[in-house]
Amino acid sequence: MKEPTVPLENVIMRSRLKYYTLALAVVWTSILVLALALSIKDVRKDTKNLAYGKAIAHFNKDQALRFWATEHGGVYVPVTEQTQSSPYLVNILERDIATPAGKRLTLMNPAYVVRQMNEWFASLYGVYGHITSLKPLRPENAPDDWEQAALVAFEQGSEEVSQFSSIEEQPFFRFMRPMLVKTGCLKCHGHQGYEAGEVRGGVSVSVPLTPLLATQQGRIKTLVLTCSLLWMIGLSGIGFGWRQIRKSDDDRNRVQKTLIDSQGRYQRLWDNAPAAYHMLDVEGIIRQVNRTELDMLGYTRDEMLGKPIFEFVMPEQRDDAEERFRLKLLGKEIPKQDNRKYLKKDGSAVNVSIDDILERDTDGKVLGVRTTMVNITDLKRAQEELRHLSAQLLEVQENERKKLSRELHDSTGQLLAALKFGIENALDKVRHGTIGESVELLETVIPIAKQASDEVRRIHTDLRPSLIDDLGIVATISWFCREFETLHAGVRMEQMIHIGEEEVPEPLKIVIFRILQEAVNNIAKYGKANQVRVFLREKDGKLELAIEDNGQGFDVEHVRSEKNADRGVGLTSMRERTEFSGGSFSIESKKGAGTTVRASWPYGSEKSIS
Repeated sequence: MKEPTVPLENVIMRSRLKYYTLALAVVWTSILVLALALSIKDVRKDTKNLAYGKAIAHFNKDQALRFWATEHGGVYVPVTEQTQSSPYLVNILERDIATPAGKRLTLMNPAYVVRQMNEWFASLYGVYGHITSLKPLRPENAPDDWEQAALVAFEQGSEEVSQFSSIEEQPFFRFMRPMLVKTGCLKCHGHQGYEAGEVRGGVSVSVPLTPLLATQQGRIKTLVLTCSLLWMIGLSGIGFGWRQIRKSDDDRNRVQKTLIDSQGRYQRLWDNAPAAYHMLDVEGIIRQVNRTELDMLGYTRDEMLGKPIFEFVMPEQRDDAEERFRLKLLGKEIPKQDNRKYLKKDGSAVNVSIDDILERDTDGKVLGVRTTMVNITDLKRAQEELRHLSAQLLEVQENERKKLSRELHDSTGQLLAALKFGIENALDKVRHGTIGESVELLETVIPIAKQASDEVRRIHTDLRPSLIDDLGIVATISWFCREFETLHAGVRMEQMIHIGEEEVPEPLKIVIFRILQEAVNNIAKYGKANQVRVFLREKDGKLELAIEDNGQGFDVEHVRSEKNADRGVGLTSMRERTEFSGGSFSIESKKGAGTTVRASWPYGSEKSIS
């Protein structure tokens, strides 16, 4: 479809007055744009100065607090759940003391005091402070990437680093100055080789920019509205005179422009529609084709126009396509078709859903057919993948049934058979009057019954431990670790549970248990470890389960490539359980260096598993 153009005579009618009017409008616009740009620059500079001032104030507050605490050699405070004895001050003889009344006090060094103050300040006012170093005692004091670069800059002589940045996709003004070693600092950090006066690290301050940017945006919006109003007033005055002169031909030009714009919009909408379109004459020759169809099939417009549409249909469907076209021209009702395959330029096929509509002139004569095509290749692929996934699910269910059936037959079934045989023998002794022998037989049956009960309980626990429903995941993990230590006397299980039962979403509890069960069973089979540490905690805004062992380790990529390896299957099972429940899974291992399995989920969210 060719876009219409403005008639040449209308262009010629543009007089020199239009040129001068346009020039004046450009000058007026340029002046206002320049004024607006300078004003916006000043507003942004004010925002930066405000953020810098807040950062300096926060930094000075931290410095004063740190100097004060350093001057006093630290501060003794009561031990609470939030304030525990610092493991990094264990070399200080009087780290923990008691008052005459027996109240336990612990020493908070300056860094501990400032860190806790920063945590409270951040929760109250949203401004984050962080003491960090290239050689931190406390891992949580390790620098992030931005702080790392700033610390390196300090060692090269920089006295201050600041930058607009983002933290967790939120805008912040980040500021950092070096932290010099005081004599009092050597009490806790002397063993790291620091000397008084040198750079020990830095204190960073992160000021949230959201409120400042909101204020900035409001000021900029006011400036834009003001300049826009002045601009419109000026243009209105400029245009008023021009419109008076051109008023006689405005109606004609407006109609022509509206027609041109409408035709142009129609052409663009048709050519870039989300569905593919082509128009055929009564012979099935392509007369028009939109850009969507060209892109879908990979041809140029010249390669399709003037050719029969049937050349682009897969050979096995061409006869059906020609018959459908013939019936459509005869006015027959042809249903929408969802299984037509078209041939792409690269030789591949694309599945489409097609719908044909007759095109007629004003007298009702049939001019041809307009066809709408929607690419359903991805839908077909998804249907095939769904069928494949369903087949896999049925196979997994059948394998689980076989496993359960085998366990019932091999263990419980044999025990019950032995139990039946013993009872029958005892009854036979009773019938013959040998009560004593029947009692002895029944006594031998009791251990068999107990063993059968234990087997049933084990199978039940493997299917789903009742402890999860009765007491929760925290108690279940503790029980599982004790049971594992009982069965494997040479392995020590260490639990690091730093989260409450109510903080674990209900649907995640069985997922966490299955991952723990699979990981620990792998350790028992392959790891050759004598120590296992189980973590359940909140870390970096996520709920994390981590299982660490000091075993022989393995090559992760090599195991994953072994399709029939039991351990490879276990890794796949743990990964799928994690990802299907909305989490992320990773495993770290090296030969001779142990293994760490990690699974984490968004903290406090059940959106992926509810």
